[in-house]
Amino acid sequence: MLCLASAVGSSLSAIAAVRGLRWWRFSPALERLRDVLGLIILGALLSPGINATIDVGARVGSATLSWRQFALNWWIVWLGDCTGILVFAPLLLQLAFVYGNPHLRYRPRRF
Repeated sequence: MLCLASAVGSSLSAIAAVRGLRWWRFSPALERLRDVLGLIILGALLSPGINATIDVGARVGSATLSWRQFALNWWIVWLGDCTGILVFAPLLLQLAFVYGNPHLRYRPRRF
């Protein structure tokens, strides 16, 4: 049960980040300040909250954690996700552009 909740939380977090960054008109080249801010705000600060809430909520619901431990555990899960995104996402995006994989190149849609 906890594994399923963790998988659902991680998946919904990633989906929310992608949809939010598309709405933001994010470019993975990270050439504009807007792209960097979008990655920080939408990708690293807001979307990990979804995973942290679902994951820790499932642990409280299954009586693995008490409500008194919710805030601390939520903070730890959120901080781990946020740190991982801020460290590895720019590195992976830049590697994709340096090595020129055409499948990873993003072309923003015109509205």
